[in-house]
Amino acid sequence: MRMLAVAVALCTLLAPHARALTVNPLDSALPLDQHARTLCQSEVGSGATHDTCSGGTRVEGTALPLQSVLGTGAATADLATGQLRATATSQALNDGDNLIRSGGFGQAELWDMITIHNIPAGGSVAVDLVMTVDGSFFTTDLVNPNTQAAEVVGLVRGFTEGAVTTQFGATGITIRQGNDGRVAVTSLGNVGSADTTSNAQGAQQLFADPADIVFVSTLHFVATSSAPSFSFMARLQTMSGLGYADESPDVKNARTDFGSTAQFALVASQGVTFTSGSEVFLSSVPEPGLTALVAMTAAALAWRRRATHSRGAGVM
Repeated sequence: MRMLAVAVALCTLLAPHARALTVNPLDSALPLDQHARTLCQSEVGSGATHDTCSGGTRVEGTALPLQSVLGTGAATADLATGQLRATATSQALNDGDNLIRSGGFGQAELWDMITIHNIPAGGSVAVDLVMTVDGSFFTTDLVNPNTQAAEVVGLVRGFTEGAVTTQFGATGITIRQGNDGRVAVTSLGNVGSADTTSNAQGAQQLFADPADIVFVSTLHFVATSSAPSFSFMARLQTMSGLGYADESPDVKNARTDFGSTAQFALVASQGVTFTSGSEVFLSSVPEPGLTALVAMTAAALAWRRRATHSRGAGVM
């Protein structure tokens, strides 16, 4: 049993008094024991605790010399490491004979049920589920990027299960690269006990560097001895697209790369432990790695608090 100052990863059998969701939050058609799902282009998969996919769509030119462009998507969802990965690439070509393009799509999702232990009798424990995401946007068409649907979307939702399923918090962010090459937050919404912050700046919420995109999404849950459990689902979605490029013999490339990962952590007070419905959530984070993860998460939370304070209420 791991006992850390601010976080503990302990994954054993679900506590008998915990109540699970009756419908899979990833897809009502999926069985409840499917905790991970990925979508890449037209390929869809799901797994008990891990799933991965990759796919591509090739578009052929119709004129000679015949050329082609390719759009790809790749995604991984893994509960044991607490990670989501998603990357999409696209290509476009206008060589005077061919005017072709192909976009990419990659999406990773996971869900689990968390039960908090060692709650003081008659007391409560504040728990944060934190998803820290970093990635980048890239295009070789620097003169006229003409990016279309080049974006990353993050979503985290939290549920409690009593007589009915209740959503206690949800937070989502959409970050898009525009036709001028600049990257900005285009949508940010928080409901209930959840929030997302990013390293975007100013009233227009622009990112200083397309290669340095960071956002942190947090669910806030208060666990009590009579209600120690909550469920969550999370999604990381990437899209990449290029419009018709300027006439050139070279294929233009773009990439929305968030494959370096969305990392989850549970943050709580000293002595608190947890179990998960999947029995594996965060179980593959070794002790040194977990200590580093705790430090990283604490730093992310401190940065998130500073960002929220500097921007002020109502900016989101």
